Parts: sequence; structure tokens; C-alpha cells
Amino acid sequence: MPNTPALGRLQSQLRELQTRASARKAAAGRQHSLRAAADEVGKARGVPLASQRVSEWLGRGPRSSAPRDADLFLALVEVWTVWAGEVFDRESRLAWLRLLEDAQDRPTTDAGGKRLGRAVAKLSNALDYEVLPAISSLARDPEHAERTVLPPTPAYILRAVDGVLRAALSNPQRSKIVCVVGAPASGKTRACWEAVHQELSAWHLWHPLVPSPARGLLDGLRSERLTRATVLWLNEAVDYLTGPKAEEVAAALREALRAPALQPLIVLCTLRPDTYKALTSASSANPGQDADARPPSHVPQVAQLLSTAQMVFMPDSFPEEQIQQLRLLAPEDQRVAEAVFLAPEGRLTQYLTGTQALLDRYITASAPERAVLESAMDLCRLGMVPALPALLLRETADTLLRQEDRLILDGDWFERAVTELLLPRRGLPGPLHRSLPARFEQGSDLDCYALAESLQRHGETSRVFHVPPAAWWEAAARTAEMPRSLLLGDAAQVRGRFCHASQLYGRAADSGTALALLGPASLAEARKEWQDAQQHAAAFRAAGGAEALEREILAYEEDGQIFIAQVLQDRTEGFFGDSDALSNGIAAHLVQGFHLEATDGPAAKGFYRRQYEQTREPMALYQLALLHQADDDLATAKELLLKAAQEGVPCYSDLADLFETVGDEQMAVRYRNAAAADGDLIAIEDLADLYHRAGSPDWAEECLLEAARLGAWWLWLLAAEWRMEAGEPDEAERLLERAVEEDSHLLGYMDLGDIRERRGRFDSALTSYRTAQQLGLEGGLARQVSLLEKIGRSQEATRIVDEARTQNDLKGLDGVMRHYLQNDRLDEAETLCLTLERYTPEAAVVRADIAWRRGDSKTALVLLTQSAKAGDVGAVERLMWYYGELDEWVQFEAACRQLLDAGAGDALRELEDLLRDRGRGREAEATRRWGLDAQGRVAAPWGDTLRP
Repeated sequence: MPNTPALGRLQSQLRELQTRASARKAAAGRQHSLRAAADEVGKARGVPLASQRVSEWLGRGPRSSAPRDADLFLALVEVWTVWAGEVFDRESRLAWLRLLEDAQDRPTTDAGGKRLGRAVAKLSNALDYEVLPAISSLARDPEHAERTVLPPTPAYILRAVDGVLRAALSNPQRSKIVCVVGAPASGKTRACWEAVHQELSAWHLWHPLVPSPARGLLDGLRSERLTRATVLWLNEAVDYLTGPKAEEVAAALREALRAPALQPLIVLCTLRPDTYKALTSASSANPGQDADARPPSHVPQVAQLLSTAQMVFMPDSFPEEQIQQLRLLAPEDQRVAEAVFLAPEGRLTQYLTGTQALLDRYITASAPERAVLESAMDLCRLGMVPALPALLLRETADTLLRQEDRLILDGDWFERAVTELLLPRRGLPGPLHRSLPARFEQGSDLDCYALAESLQRHGETSRVFHVPPAAWWEAAARTAEMPRSLLLGDAAQVRGRFCHASQLYGRAADSGTALALLGPASLAEARKEWQDAQQHAAAFRAAGGAEALEREILAYEEDGQIFIAQVLQDRTEGFFGDSDALSNGIAAHLVQGFHLEATDGPAAKGFYRRQYEQTREPMALYQLALLHQADDDLATAKELLLKAAQEGVPCYSDLADLFETVGDEQMAVRYRNAAAADGDLIAIEDLADLYHRAGSPDWAEECLLEAARLGAWWLWLLAAEWRMEAGEPDEAERLLERAVEEDSHLLGYMDLGDIRERRGRFDSALTSYRTAQQLGLEGGLARQVSLLEKIGRSQEATRIVDEARTQNDLKGLDGVMRHYLQNDRLDEAETLCLTLERYTPEAAVVRADIAWRRGDSKTALVLLTQSAKAGDVGAVERLMWYYGELDEWVQFEAACRQLLDAGAGDALRELEDLLRDRGRGREAEATRRWGLDAQGRVAAPWGDTLRP
């Protein structure tokens, strides 16, 4: 039901704003109708806005209602604010968002409280939930358009993956998170929409957006308005699981999934493969895979959340046999009928959503249009900011024109090219669309454009090894604003283009922000100019240090720039190395010591001692203590660690290790307890081990389970192993069952299967592994295959692998492929590779590895070269390694330079080492100091514009 008082306040303030805007426009003798405002919003957003809809938002007429589309509503507010001659800043935006949120319709529960979400059965417009609209049909008759109007989404075509997704949502008895992973425009969101309507029509669906996705989700999870039988619709979950609030969001979701009062609840999210891989990489450490590796002391909440997700992998295309069937059936929807004949390689969803049409427009573009599009691609992939100011886009695009093109172009070539690229085709926006400027761009009347998302993705792969010319970087340095200038500077630096990085960082430094000061410091570090690095770090601290950084990043998030906030957060953590260093702001001026440690221990000690004397930085004490401990000077190390701990350095675990080394168990336990109380998961594990060795198994198990519940999921298995060692296999199984039931630790199914297999309970073990596979856990299918083959049921193993192929269980098939590789069953592994290669580029690299293991280096190099040409950076990394094994150093250097062009920063150090090893020391030193020019040659000495 509508919140009538809040709606009235919203409409009243909106009418007052319109009155002020109209009065100022009228005074200037200019048009000020609702239609004019709606048209301006439509041009900026690329989405038409009807004047009747604006009228309803103002509260006029019988259909008065609160706006549903926050983006369009804020765009209208901004237009009227500018017309009124007022400032639409961050505070204004947040105030309007709060008014909008308060005015929303909120369905009530039977108890009379307000419930989040809306009934699934009443949801009809898929576009409101981010399902992509379809192209119009080529067969449409323009003379009888009203007779051929088609719905915005075409008839749905079922695939095998739909059965997997619907099974995951069918009749849930307990809360779960279901994650659909697939490439852009592969049909993830539409598949989720259809599955929810098919399986959960009696439920509610909640899509948190206001005031921002992450904050809206947090507010809802902490309220009493979230009830059981609700689907949390987290389409493009990157908006929720990245950014400064990501850990908070993931922790809140884990609590909601465990809450008894909310059972059952479903979190339904979609992710792209690269994002999924990045978010789950922190949870990939598995003690069983590497005896020398130890899990991290802190596993991110996001990684833990996704480790419990039931995974569904969306293929990029339809199988050929289904395409043939569709051609015979002649679908009634003209767009589908067209797609089954014209879509390349079975990519129906990409064709229907216009992805292929946009790619065709890029391929056939004129020289000026192509220069604009390619510059936009490079600005997006290197500068990260999607809104492209016209001046920046024009200046950089101009550098990509050939000289012969310039001779025949008029002065308005850019405007004409942009006009053509803005034109919609087949009912969908063009390659460019107008965009409101990002809040940090100067000038509210600035013309801005955005590149179609599918072309952004195309640029990321097709131009991954492309470095723009020097003139392009110089144009960007003249016109880019902060933070784009900072991020472009980073892109230049990791590609070894130090001169261009210096120019861009200089532009960023003009903003006077703490963020901008990170660039010069990181460049000085990369060049090993230590004195400059320390002076830049001092300037950073003077500008507010880490606290200023946090404020600046939060400002971007509150301003709606969620993606930029996440990029900057990652950028700062990458610079400081870890959160402790970030919070103290110390890494920049201690980094010289880190390098000295590897080459000159005494010099490193002197450096840290001087740093402490000059700056009173306790982390310098800590580093100095570690060096003394490494030299077996334990008395000095203990004195320094105690002093560092007194000054706030969290080094209790180090002290515990030191006291244990000298045989003082009492002090070791004391500091282990202190570290455990500080949340150090490894310390809790070590404390448990102390109790276990001391003959106190109950205390040891309690410690392990406490750490497991805090996120150290691998400790459930360790506790079970201790029970097995004590001759209590039933208790071991009970512990792992608790892991699944109490802690939503779905990986426990794998551990449970392992315990049961070792006890000879093969059918029970297979049930556990099968459950793990159904939940999308890596290795579930492979463990079934391994066990079935071990107990002589090979035909059944073959059958379940064939079923996995039919169901596109990519994670399961990948696990089986690696099982075959571990057992030198190369032919079977290669067969699965050919299946997986259609969906993931990594499979081609595995095929190359198989060829290499067979001694066929020629085939391995050919396969990797083909993958590299398709934009696979991993294939180039493997090529470089192979060339090193073959002593083919010319090719090794070429691959190394290719990696550098792709932004693999470590490749520059590889290149320097190679040059020194090959007797080219002067070239290596020049590369270290001056970097490379845009063509990849050693840069000529350039003036340092960043002297502190």
C-alpha cells in the first residue's frame, strides 16, 4: 500500500522544483514544458520518458503514483535543478533518494507489518528487473506497424541449463543462495525470471536498489520487513558484493540464510565468469591440495558466501541440434525465427538482445566513427569510468585518425560521427548513448556519452594487447579529470609507460586529494626512486592519509558511483598490500626496506631503525624484529616485538611463535589467546593444536569450531580428522553434518563423503558427493567418478559424466577432466577439454598442457598462440613459460612484452631480469628507470613532473 504522507511530501517538493525551473526558463524566454523535460531526460539516459509519466509523478490526475525507476526520476530532478539554476550535488541526490524510498508502495504482511518485495504472480514487466529487451524484427512491416507490435521480450526457449536452474529453485525447504554465472547477454537474467515464475509463483521477490544497491540490501536485511518465502533478486551481484560495503553485505546475507525465522529464503544472483573467479579466489586455498600451503588468517565474507552457493553455469550458445530443431519448427515470434537462421555459432540470446547488431555497426563503421568507438573502448578498459565527456572523447579519438582521413574530414567530423553512433537501430540504442556526467566531472552542462556495454566487453578482449599511441595518452593527460586521470595513470604504469603515467598522475594531483597522491608514490616505487617515494608518502600523510582515503572513496559510493568506489578501493588495497597497512598508511615509506631485505639484510635493519627514529612508525619496529628473528637474535626480536605490540601493531601471533621457539609454553599460550581474541583464525587453530597436543581434546575441538564458525571452514574437517584419530568415526561424521546444518558449510558434503569413503560406506559417500555436485560444488562429480571406478562401477561413472555433458555442468566436467589429468588419462581429459573449450578459454590452455605432456611442443605452442590471438592473457603467460623451457629467448621476450602490453605489471620485472641475463644490462637499467614508450621501446629520458 502507498505511504500516502511520504508520497505527498515527494510530490509537493517535486512540484515546487518544477515551478522554480519553469519560472527561470520563462524569464529567459525558453521552452519549459513537461515534454521538454522528458525529452532531455530521454536523450541523456537513452530511454524514452513519457510526459504523462512525469505528470503522474507530480501527483496530477487519477493515476498519481510514486516513481518506480529511481534512475529516470533522479535524471528528471537533475534536469529541473539545472534549469532552476541550482546545484544538484551529492547531498541533494541523497535527499531526493530518501524521499523516493519513503514514498514507495510496500505490500503488507498478514500481521499488518510491511513486507519487502512484491508478489511474483503480480510481476509482469521483465524489463523492470533488468531483463534485456529484444531487437525489433527485420520482417516488420512499417506500413502496418500497429499489427506487428511484439512484446519487449521474445518467446522463451528452454535449454538444458533451465532444468538445472529450476531444480535448484523447486520446493526449497531451507534457505540457500543460487548463483548463475555466465557471459554478458548469455540469458542469465531472463532464465532466472522464467524460473522464479515457474517454481516460486507464490513467493515474493525483492530487488533492492535505493538508495544504492548495497545500502538498500543492508537496510532491508537489518529490518523486520524481510520475511520467509522471499527471493532476494541480486541481478549483477557485482553491485552488491564489491565496493566498500561488500564484506558487510556478504556477512548480513550469511546471517539471513542461517536465520530460523526466515526459512526458507532464496538469494538469487547473477555474475560474470571473470567476476565470479575474482570474488571466489580468496576461498580457493585448500590445505588438502598443497601440504606446504596454509589457508589465509582471514577469509573474506564474500568468498565464504559464494562457497556455499549452488552454482548454475549459463552457456554462451545453444547446441547445434537444438538450433536445427528450431529451424524446423519455424517459431511464431519473428525475432526468434530470424535469430535461429542468422545468429552465428548458436548465440541466439546475444543476437536477440542486439549484441551482434552493435558489433556489426562497429565493424562497418566509417573511419571517424571507428576512431570514436575505439577511443571509447580504450577509455573504458583503461580508465574504468563509463561516462565519457565529449572533450576527452574528441581529443583522444582525433589521435587515432590516419593522416589521409584527416585531409578529407571537416572540422565537425566528431559531431557528425557521434550523431550517427547515437542513432537507434531496430528498436535498440546505438553504440553510443547520451549519459549524465559523473558527479566528479566539472560542469553540469557537460556533454557526456556512454559506450554500449557489449562493445565495452568486445574492446576488453579484442584490444587487450593494444597500447594506444603516445598522442592518445598525451590528449588524455590534458583533458581527463580525477579519478579517471589517476586510473589511466595506473594503466600506463602497469604497462611500463612511465612517462605517460607521470603526466596523468600530474593531472590527477591537481585535484589535491589524498587518492591522487597515491599515483606518484607508486610510480616512484616502481622506478625504485626511494627518496621520492618517501617524500610522496609524507605528502600523502599530510593530506589526511588513510582516513582521507576512506572519506573520498565513501563519497563516490554515496554519490552512486559504486563501480568507481570499488575500483578505487581495490587500487588502494593493491598499493598498500593489505588492510592493516592501509589503516596505518605506512607501506609507501617502508617499501624500500622490503626490497632491501631480499638483497642486503644489514642495510634493511639500518633502514628500519632510521625510519622508526625519524617517524616513530611502529611497523618499522615490527619489520626490524622479524629480521632479528631470522638471524636467530631472539632476545632482540622479543624486545622489539613487545614494543611494537605496545604501540599498536597486531603481532601477538609472532610473539607466540617466538616464545614457543624458546620453550616458554605459558607465554606462548598467553599470546595465542590474545591473537585469538583479536580474531586471528590461524591463532585460534594454533591454540587448538596446543590443546590437542596437551591432551585436552574437548578444549581443542571447541577452539576449532569457534574458528570454523568465524570463517575458517577447513577446520571442520580438521576437527573430524582428530575424531577419526581418536577412534570415533561416528563423531567425525556428526561434526561434518553439523557443519552443513549449523554453519551452511556446504563444502562439508565433500568432507563428509571423504570420511564415509574411508570407512567403506561407499553408497553413503556417493550420496554426499552427489549432493555436493547438485549444489554446484567443485569436485563433487569428480569424486563420484573416482569412487565408482575404484569399486568397479566404471559404466555408471561413464553414465554420470555423459549426463553432466547434457546438463552443461561445466564445473563438474572441469573437475573430472583434472581427475583424468592427475591419473595420466590424457585422451579422456582431452575429450572433455574439447567439450569445455566451447564455454571457457582456459580449456584451450589445458589442451596445450596435454600436448606438452605428450612431448608435442609444436601443437602446444600452436594451441596457445591461437588462444592468445583471441585475447587470452593466460595463454600468453603459458607461452612465455614454454619458451623459457625451450630456451627460445627471443620468443620469450616477445611474449613477455605482450603480457606487459596487457597490463601484467610483473612482466616488466621479468623483462628487466631477462635483459640482464642476456647481457643487456644497460637496456635493463634504462627500462627500470624510464620505462617504455608507446611502441614498446626503451623510453628516452623524460622530465619528472612529479617531484614532491
